[in-house]
Amino acid sequence: MSKMKRIEAIIFSVLQDKEWHSLTELKNEIRLQDETLLQNENYLNVILSRLKNKKHQIELKGKGIYRMITENEEMKEIKIDKERILSDWRNYYDTMIKNPKPNYDMSEEEFRQGKWLYELNREIEKTISLFPEYTKD
Repeated sequence: MSKMKRIEAIIFSVLQDKEWHSLTELKNEIRLQDETLLQNENYLNVILSRLKNKKHQIELKGKGIYRMITENEEMKEIKIDKERILSDWRNYYDTMIKNPKPNYDMSEEEFRQGKWLYELNREIEKTISLFPEYTKD
């Protein structure tokens, strides 16, 4: 098993209770299992950063306090972001696109352009709403 996988396994063993743990607790557990794993402390920081930012498996509270993220929490965060994205898009469309409502005074070109913008907006909203609720790296 590589150094990285061994450190990850130790981190997960400490954080598996889903409670908050300090960086000191993590380091102490790593030292107990294999002191050579902490020869370069930057390596631990890189692993923690990757687990937090890329894999979304742990979260950070304050300075150096970590806990494991449950799947439900991760799905909730993603769903909130999806709803926010859809809301932000609708706000942008309403304020920036200025698509006039169809009427009999429009030229054929204005009508076609308005129809195209309307259909494009519907496709964008559909794409956002169909985006998967939960994706795992």
